[in-house]
Amino acid sequence: MNPLFLAYSGLANLDAYAGPSAIVVTGQGNPYAPEFQRFRDKGGKVYRYIIPISVVSALNAGSAAVQAEQFMGDIAKVPLWGNDRRNSATALLTDIRVGSAWTDWHVNELLPMLIDQKLWDGVFYDVLGVRPWGVTLQWDTWPEAERQDWTSGSVDFARRTHEKRMQLDPRFEIVHNNVWQQSAKSAPVGGEKYCNGVCIEHKAAIVNGAPSFHAKYVGRDFAPGVPKRNLILALSDADAAAWATVPGATHVGSAYTAAMYKAPTPPVVPYEDLRSVENEAYIASLRAQIADQKARYDSLFALAETAVVEARNERDAAIEQRNTATSMYDKAAAERDVAAAELEEVLRQYQGALDREAAAAAAAYSLQAKINAARSALG
Repeated sequence: MNPLFLAYSGLANLDAYAGPSAIVVTGQGNPYAPEFQRFRDKGGKVYRYIIPISVVSALNAGSAAVQAEQFMGDIAKVPLWGNDRRNSATALLTDIRVGSAWTDWHVNELLPMLIDQKLWDGVFYDVLGVRPWGVTLQWDTWPEAERQDWTSGSVDFARRTHEKRMQLDPRFEIVHNNVWQQSAKSAPVGGEKYCNGVCIEHKAAIVNGAPSFHAKYVGRDFAPGVPKRNLILALSDADAAAWATVPGATHVGSAYTAAMYKAPTPPVVPYEDLRSVENEAYIASLRAQIADQKARYDSLFALAETAVVEARNERDAAIEQRNTATSMYDKAAAERDVAAAELEEVLRQYQGALDREAAAAAAAYSLQAKINAARSALG
C-alpha cells in the first residue's frame, strides 16, 4: 500500500510528499512541471493525465499548447461522437467507436510519444471504462445500440493501447479512471485485462458492514505480467483507512473536496518501497519470456530440421524416380530401335518377295506369249 496524490493544477507540497513507490497524477496543463521529475527522482511514479473520451470546447489560455498536444494539436481536428453528446457543458464526447481515427491517433501517435519522452511512468486515462458517468450525459436515454457502440469502442481503445505499450515498453503503466462492470448485477465487459488497474473514485470500501462492490472489484485479475495498480480516491480519511486494508487496492489518497484535486494533500497511508520487489518480478518476467521464446525457437528449429530432412528425403526419392524413369526410357528406346531394325528387315524381305513374284509373273507372261506365237505359226 502506498500514497496517491493528485496535482491537477497546483504543485504545493509535492516535493515534501515524494517518496518511494507513491503515485502522483498530473493535470492536463502542468505535466512538464519540474516538480514531477523531482518526485520521480525520489522513487515515486508520475502518471500523465489524459482524457480520451471527450474534448474541451476551448483551451486554457495559460496551457493551450500543452492541452492541444493531447487533442491532435488542434481541438477542431478531434473526431466527435455526434448527436451533441457531452461529458460536461464544455466538453463534447469524442468518437471512440471501434476503429475510429481518434483511437488510431492515440495508439499510433500520442501513446508512443508519451512513452518515448520518458518523463512519465504511466498514463491515467480519465473516464475510460464501461460507460461515461457525466451528469449531462443522460446515458440511460441513449439507444441500446449507441450504448453498445460506446462500450465496445472503449474496450477496443483499452485493448489497443495496452498492446501498444506492451510492444514499446511493458513497464509503462496504464490505469483507467473507471470500472469495466457497472454493478454486481451487470455483466463485465473485459477491459480489466488491458490495464494495470483502475481508479476507484469516491466509492466506499464498506457498505452495510460488508465489503462493497468496488472493494471486491479491485481484487480481481487485471493485465497479466504487469504490476497491479488500483488507485483509490477515498470519501474521507476514515474511508481511506478502510481502503488501506482491501486486497487489491495498491494506492490510496483522500480527494473529497474540489481543492484536494488541485494540489497534493498529506498522505493517508504510509510508504512501502516496492521498487526492488517489482524489479525482481520484472526480471523474472523477462526471464520467463526469454525461456518461452527459447522454447518456441527450439520447437521451430526442430520443426525446421524435420522439414529439411523430409525435403531431402523427398528430393532423393525424386532423383531415384527420375533415374529409374530415365533407365526405363533408355531401355524402351533401345527396344524400339531393335524393333525398328527387325521391321526394316521384314520390309526388305517382303519387298524381295514382291520383286520375285513380279519377275515370275513376267516370265510366265513371256512364256505364254511364245506359246501363243507357236500356235499361230502352226495354223
